[in-house]
Amino acid sequence: MPKSAEFKALYEKTISFIKKHEGFAGGKPYYCVAGYLTIGYGHVIKDNEHFGEKITRKQADLLLRKDFNRCLALAKKHSENLSDNRLLAVAHFIYAKGIGRYLKSELKQKIDNNEDPESEFLKWCKYHTPDGKIIKSKYSLKIRQWEVSMFNGILK
Repeated sequence: MPKSAEFKALYEKTISFIKKHEGFAGGKPYYCVAGYLTIGYGHVIKDNEHFGEKITRKQADLLLRKDFNRCLALAKKHSENLSDNRLLAVAHFIYAKGIGRYLKSELKQKIDNNEDPESEFLKWCKYHTPDGKIIKSKYSLKIRQWEVSMFNGILK
C-alpha cells in the first residue's frame, strides 16, 4: 500500500532530524556517548561490518534509511494502529534506544493502552557512559521532546 504524501513528508522530517542530532563526523567511524563504534548518522557498526576509513554522505543516508526503515517495521509490528506521526515517533525512539528497551518500557504500555505517553518519553533522557555512570542529558531531553511533538502531531 503506497504511503501518503503526508507520511512521506513526516518521514523526511524525521530523517532530517536524525541527521541533525546524530551528525556526520566526516563519514569516519567514531565512538558514540554510550561507547559504541558508530558511523554515518548513528549507525552502530556490527562485528561483521567493515566500512573502511570513511563513507560518503550518500552512503550514510542509505544506511540511515535502511536502519530507520527497520525501526519503522518494528514499531508497526509491536504497537499496532498508530497514526503516521505516532508511528514515526515510536520508530525514532526505537532507533535511538533500541527495540529491547522499547518492548520492556512503560512507554510502550502507555501507548498500547491509549494513555498519554509524554512523561514516559521524557524519562528516557539519560545514558550510560562506558564506565557505567548514568548521565542526564539536556540534549537527549530535547530529542525526547521532539518525539513527544511528533507523537502528538505538532510537527507538520
